[in-house]
Amino acid sequence: MEFKTQEEYLLALAEAIKYLNPKDATKVLRYYETRITNAIEYGEKEEDVIRNLPDVETVAKETYESHGVNYLAMRKKIMKRKEITSNIIGVIVSFFIVVGFFVIMFFLGQSIVNMFSLLINVIKSSSGVDVFITPFAIVLYILCIILLIIYLLDLFLILIANFLGPVIKLKDQDKHRKIFTFTVTGFIEDKCKHQKVQPKLLVSFIVLLIICICVSYSTNGYFKKSLNDTPSHLNTLTFEDNFTDIVIKGYNGNIYFKQTDSNTIILEHQYEFEHDLNLKIENNTLNINLEMTKAYDVFNLLNEPTQNLIFHIPSSFTNKNILIEMDKSIIDISDISNINNIDLLVKTKGTISVVNSEAFNLNVKGYEINLAIAKSKINDNIYIETSKGQTLVQQESNLNNVELINNSSYIKFDNSTIKNLKIENASGTIEFMKMTGTTLDIKSRQSVNTYDDCEYDNIKLNVSNSSKLTLNRTISNNIDISLDNSQLLLNYIKGNIRVNATSGTVYLSSVGENHELASENYNNEIETNVKIYNKGSACKVEAVDSKINDLLINQEGGFINLSKSSITTGSLNATDTETIDLIDLQGDQIDLFIANVKQTFIIDAEKNTGIKYVIKTIDTLSFARLLADSEVVTVINEAVDANE
Repeated sequence: MEFKTQEEYLLALAEAIKYLNPKDATKVLRYYETRITNAIEYGEKEEDVIRNLPDVETVAKETYESHGVNYLAMRKKIMKRKEITSNIIGVIVSFFIVVGFFVIMFFLGQSIVNMFSLLINVIKSSSGVDVFITPFAIVLYILCIILLIIYLLDLFLILIANFLGPVIKLKDQDKHRKIFTFTVTGFIEDKCKHQKVQPKLLVSFIVLLIICICVSYSTNGYFKKSLNDTPSHLNTLTFEDNFTDIVIKGYNGNIYFKQTDSNTIILEHQYEFEHDLNLKIENNTLNINLEMTKAYDVFNLLNEPTQNLIFHIPSSFTNKNILIEMDKSIIDISDISNINNIDLLVKTKGTISVVNSEAFNLNVKGYEINLAIAKSKINDNIYIETSKGQTLVQQESNLNNVELINNSSYIKFDNSTIKNLKIENASGTIEFMKMTGTTLDIKSRQSVNTYDDCEYDNIKLNVSNSSKLTLNRTISNNIDISLDNSQLLLNYIKGNIRVNATSGTVYLSSVGENHELASENYNNEIETNVKIYNKGSACKVEAVDSKINDLLINQEGGFINLSKSSITTGSLNATDTETIDLIDLQGDQIDLFIANVKQTFIIDAEKNTGIKYVIKTIDTLSFARLLADSEVVTVINEAVDANE
């Protein structure tokens, strides 16, 4: 092989002597690099120098022999190792390909079976033009799936030949192993004597399927009912027997409860295909076990419209209990009163709405729940346990005791009264707006929390794992907040505030001040007292434009900044902080217990406010800058020696 440049020659030589000891290989490369460089410096052309050098293979052979290296045996060993590794990887990949192929084939095969079942049901229930259009569309759909299976089978054979062929020593000359070079597509094209037969068929089937869907939709056929999810058949049942409980199990349709002026309970069953409606009244209980609505295809084009159960319940029907076990269902309870207990068990996913209704207890459990409560009254307890979803309580709901356990969810409470509210939430979002009650207990981690316009006697908030909590325009006798590596923002808050933080950021803005958008209760002259305990090298406390009667800050490490605020009395106990800034403060007196301020300690003001700063420790001032005008602020040293 001819080389034109020095780089090409040295790269080829490095590859040829790669089985040599690295130190010896470096010497050989350096020798030839120096030889080429010297020749070029003496005026020879680079191409001529490279052309006159010995062949790379010759150099490699002589080098291996001079160093006693059997490079052929070494290369064979390395190649064998690579072959074994490649075979192992090929077997592993082939295993997953086989498993994935059979899983996909299972679901596609099941889809074909479902399509034939749908075909029978459509033929039984359709009328008019749809008797011909929908069955023809289903057949086209089945043919499309069969063509997809053929393509997947060909892909499977090609992948297996690629990954498993080297393992079983498959070679091109092994003509008798035709299975690895054979594809169904190739066989079809060979027999038909035409290329791209399957793509042409697939495009034709899809075009015809779209035409059938359009015709069926325009003639109010099955496709319109399926896409709009509107069943066409109705069965009405009237119950003369008395019962107090309603139990529904094994159902994935929609359930509606509505008030009626009738003296009897009326049940409407809306459906598209005939389903067994198993009803039994026993021990004052109506038991319903309904056959589930089927999903025929993954694209929702041919699925059966969802069944609906609509209960018309008279107001005279008292002391009733409702128990529902559902799967991917919607439950709507509207304008119903006198319900004792509502127990809802959601298997995978459920949407629940309680509007303008009254009950004593509501229990909801499941994996993914979307719950909305509006203009309703729950007299005793609400218990909600879910892994994800949304919970909305809004529009003047009046609830007594609510306990919510949730993960990765969105929670919103708006314009309602909840006497006692307890929430445990992880990795979710919490929003409160215009809420009143007695106790509010929130435990949240890795989340975003916003509380606006709340009036609670006692508020307890526990926020951790890099969360953010914002409290706006809120009044409370006691606000107890626990922070762990999280951020706290308090805006226009009144009452007694206590913050216990580890590596927390606490920001107070206009705390204790009135706000024009807040309620009348908020704008009364209520004293605001703040206690903050914070520690950690990255912790921070900042108060701006606030009006605080009594302020206590006990902090180890971090930063402290108090500015443009009115503090009647204060006590600041700071150790090992980076900076302390006290700027333009008003009030009576602030006691300062400071030790080991690392960068700056600043007292500054632009006008005389009458406030006194009493410094209790003196040992840190050599490490700090004190900027105080004696005519503007008064600084009193009452310190004792640090050694005393």
